[in-house]
Amino acid sequence: MNENFFVFDMDGLILNSLNKLSNCMLQAIKPYCKTKEDYEIFKAFDLENPGLSRYEKIDFLIKKNDDLNIKSQLKLKEQILKKFDTLSLEARMSSEIDNDIYRLDRYFSPKNLVVLSNCEKLQLKKISANFALDGIFQGGLFGTPPGKKVIYKNIINAINKKSVCLVSDSEADALIAREFETKFCFIRKFARDDAPWLRYDESRFDSISQLIQVWG
Repeated sequence: MNENFFVFDMDGLILNSLNKLSNCMLQAIKPYCKTKEDYEIFKAFDLENPGLSRYEKIDFLIKKNDDLNIKSQLKLKEQILKKFDTLSLEARMSSEIDNDIYRLDRYFSPKNLVVLSNCEKLQLKKISANFALDGIFQGGLFGTPPGKKVIYKNIINAINKKSVCLVSDSEADALIAREFETKFCFIRKFARDDAPWLRYDESRFDSISQLIQVWG
């Protein structure tokens, strides 16, 4: 097996949290949608892009408020982020976890197991403590900001990128892996779609348990 350094996404992979997070985002942005149509457009965008960060999703809404000046746009973004971060902490804390993650360190070196999440850094620390993730993912738990792409670049620059595999449920993460020419593995269990975007040279497993069986 060549893949010996795994970078795991959290939402939709470790945690079955995608639907809850979508509800949190919709609650946070609803007061700032000018029309019902704007709300429905954002709702569709959010559902179709589960792997995008909260910043990218809020920027999509901000563009609908192009009549606002820069200062007003920044204030609006800050208000939505604050509301979302408050709601999303409880959502993640109450989400189902894939218990197979607690088996990973039996088959792979814990120092080679990493979490890279769109979750805000301080919130990720609380999530980690709640689910005891630190002991499993000893390679580090990285939240945003900065964005996933920047963090992933720093990770692969520190090691041989040929040994890195980004494990996720989303196309957004697949695009990051492709940009940096690293391996990508799709896990179906908590994913929102069936990965029609997956390339022939990328791996697909139904669960983390199956990943362990094949690569462990």
